[in-house]
Amino acid sequence: METIEQQTGWERPWPKMICQDHKVLLKITEFSYDLSSDEFVGYFMARTGQLITCCDAGTAMQNVLAPDSDTTDIVDRITKAKLQDCWELFLAIPAIDRKRYEVIRVDGRYRIVEC
Repeated sequence: METIEQQTGWERPWPKMICQDHKVLLKITEFSYDLSSDEFVGYFMARTGQLITCCDAGTAMQNVLAPDSDTTDIVDRITKAKLQDCWELFLAIPAIDRKRYEVIRVDGRYRIVEC
């Protein structure tokens, strides 16, 4: 599978930077992220502040999706691309150094805590 750089030509200006350019994210078409990894899901939510509330092995959706189907498709594609971007960063962290993150609900709000 090709990396994001190979798929899009985008290079990280800093080694741990997450891509913020939606035009680049929409060019990503190959995905290998693993949503069954609690460590990765926690890492993704901690890095992006984005909750994953509905997902399966092939699709990940934001906590709020626009009602328009074209917009929903774009949001879903960008979310999957963000997941892939974070997956590449997550895999670059040595397993022994990976920190586990947990999402908890406090007073009706979600918080990400380091375990």
